[in-house]
Amino acid sequence: MKNPVRLPALLLMSALAFAALLPAGAAPLPQARRNARQEAGMKRKAEVSDLHADIVYKKVGGDDLTLDLMLPKTKTDAKGRALFPNGTPVVFYLHGGGWHGGHRYASPDDAAYFSENGLALACVTYRFAKNNGLTIADCVTDCFDAARYLAGRAADFSLDPQLFLAYGHSAGGHLTLMMLYAPPADFPGDPALAAAKFRFVGGVSFSGPTNMHDREFWNHEGWAGTYSNPLLAIQKNQTDAFGAAPEAGRPAIAKKVSPYYYLEKNSPRTLLIHGELDRAISINHSVLLEKRARELGADVTLWRVPNADHGFKGGRTTVFDGWSRLGWGNLRDMAREAAAKNAADAAAASRN
Repeated sequence: MKNPVRLPALLLMSALAFAALLPAGAAPLPQARRNARQEAGMKRKAEVSDLHADIVYKKVGGDDLTLDLMLPKTKTDAKGRALFPNGTPVVFYLHGGGWHGGHRYASPDDAAYFSENGLALACVTYRFAKNNGLTIADCVTDCFDAARYLAGRAADFSLDPQLFLAYGHSAGGHLTLMMLYAPPADFPGDPALAAAKFRFVGGVSFSGPTNMHDREFWNHEGWAGTYSNPLLAIQKNQTDAFGAAPEAGRPAIAKKVSPYYYLEKNSPRTLLIHGELDRAISINHSVLLEKRARELGADVTLWRVPNADHGFKGGRTTVFDGWSRLGWGNLRDMAREAAAKNAADAAAASRN
């Protein structure tokens, strides 16, 4: 695989236009192709960070699965000391869209914030699950392969694979929790990436489902509220998400992609941010995960957002951007604390 090409801001637009002309076999997935607004956003990202665009992290059939890596421009503090001496932490942005929609092109504000605070941002495109031979488990596998790829290329980009973090909204929140809690070996992907080692140390899930298997989490809303008969609603949404599997096999897949069942006492630090009026993904998902965390002694915190729906809007017009920035700040703090702990552990080991 060729090294990804760094794209200076002045060359970015022409490079992206050229990519659109490539033959189908070398093209990214449809959801990775950019419109004019997203192209402008990429130009801005190239200004605020050291952008490596359209990195192919694996090939599946004739498709290229791609990600954008934004390395920080700020790497030292006011006194010239390295913010992260052992390598740059990576924050993975995993987009929402019900596992069958959406795109990786987050706001340039994300890239600017992390760049200013010494963190890299990786925005990932994954394959969609919807009656196409794939399930949610394949979405999880792709996200793990993106992490495996960057872990394997850590030296090339001066990354620290022991300082991976993740965040996302809705389906992206679910994928975030899977990255934090699930064993990567349970979701093997590209054999060429299998040897890569990495560790997630924290994440933020906005409105993410935590249990795809147990009905009490859905509270007869969202999946179960689309139709008058809740059983038909769940069947319809499971057909979309697990349509590649025989109906008898769907419960096993649903449990396999449920972060709730992977949570342990030593799971990475997690912040859940959830609207109390969310009817797409009931707040029960976050409430019951936090309850389980208390029972186990795991570090999971829930911020309940009053009067907010799934998109963090409501009767009092809750602003999602403000909650996003609070999430970014927590990711920064998680990275700093994990780096300090890793350094302390290494020092203790060297003394013994």
